[in-house]
Amino acid sequence: MGRGGRWLCLCVLGMFAASCRGIKQCLDGTTFNVILLNDEKSPWSLKFVEGQILKAIETDSIINAADNLAFNMTAGFQGYQMDFYKPKGCYSSACEATEKLKSLTVKAQLGCVLLGPTCTHATFQMVDLEKGLKLSIPIMSAGSFSLSCDNTRLLQRLLPPARKVSGFFINFWK
Repeated sequence: MGRGGRWLCLCVLGMFAASCRGIKQCLDGTTFNVILLNDEKSPWSLKFVEGQILKAIETDSIINAADNLAFNMTAGFQGYQMDFYKPKGCYSSACEATEKLKSLTVKAQLGCVLLGPTCTHATFQMVDLEKGLKLSIPIMSAGSFSLSCDNTRLLQRLLPPARKVSGFFINFWK
């Protein structure tokens, strides 16, 4: 192989290694982060959801152990406090959710998948390909129903938007 061929192979190998840098946590299991509101009002608040997620992880571990699988799931929880903001809830979630995501990325602790946020205000900042963050992991959200979050590459909604459900039934009867 000539000098140019070696250089090309080295460049391709370097690009492959750089793209895999963040998936170390995904090889032996799934590391995911949960970024949600941490209040008493939102039904998808971290205060209500964290215990259920930990139960699901424990159940998954028991099933995997029974099947002799060495696959494990781990979760990191990142709640954001609304105490600092005048408008509470979703309206103040965009900046803090995005900041938590950036911090996880810088620390190389982003994981394989992100659960949350549930607010369109925060999700849009993450999934907008032109202005948002350059994410390479999927986001699972129980909200984010606005049109601005439709047809995004990495967003998976856990619940369908009401307009899609009503649209289905309207068109179903035609």
